[in-house]
Amino acid sequence: MKILYKTKKWDKDIAQTKEMTEKFIERHGISPEQFNINNNISKHMKCKAEKNGNAVCDYISLYFIIGLNYEIASGTSWLLYNNIDDCVGNLYLYILSMKKAYDLARCGNTTQNPGVEQAMSGDEIYLIAHSAMAIDKFNLWSDYSCKIQILTAFYQDNLELARKLVEQLPDNVDDYREVYFYDDKFLKKIYLAILDKDEVRFNDELLNRIKKLRRNMVGYLTYVDVVSISLIKLAKKQGLNYNFDIIEIPKYFFSDDFKIDTDRYMLPKIE
Repeated sequence: MKILYKTKKWDKDIAQTKEMTEKFIERHGISPEQFNINNNISKHMKCKAEKNGNAVCDYISLYFIIGLNYEIASGTSWLLYNNIDDCVGNLYLYILSMKKAYDLARCGNTTQNPGVEQAMSGDEIYLIAHSAMAIDKFNLWSDYSCKIQILTAFYQDNLELARKLVEQLPDNVDDYREVYFYDDKFLKKIYLAILDKDEVRFNDELLNRIKKLRRNMVGYLTYVDVVSISLIKLAKKQGLNYNFDIIEIPKYFFSDDFKIDTDRYMLPKIE
């Protein structure tokens, strides 16, 4: 099965996003994502001082929202500038920020933001977990193994348990309205190919998923496919490899030189 390195939509997305981003930077001096992060922190500090009930006052909402902005920044760093350091660094900050949000919730704290509450109880954790696997930081999510059982079983090389859990997933899933395909239920065939150590089938099923992602309209494309990167890393542990080259999967993630500059990429201090 063949696939183009990138689609025409990619170039359209670059043109559209670059124009909007450059106009924003010209006006504000920073990227839209960094502006949103700074703005949310400022709102948090203000409503905390005023003892306001604004939803962003609670730390769970704050860390979750700025985490989303780091995830967006990771993708646009790659889309617009091919800056792999910022791509990886912002992905790392996304994971750290989300971990703070989930840790706070696990300790009994609550959020005043219904949207954040819904997202945290939904499938966002799958994207976070795959992102962590993609940058070799899955250990940060060991406290949430009950929510990401399949990835945890693969990570711990418990393939017997992984197969048992994967086989419990539905065989047929309605994905007509799905956009990003990172919930386990959409990955069953890929997981089974890894467990069966079938490299041909693994590549075919992975490409099927990627082609579905590429059907999304401009503005909803996946810039860095962390789920596929995560799955490839799981496959490599079983001696399998991927045999295609696409822009959404930077090769740096599999390089011996892969690293995260944790001294440079740090979460802002929030009181």
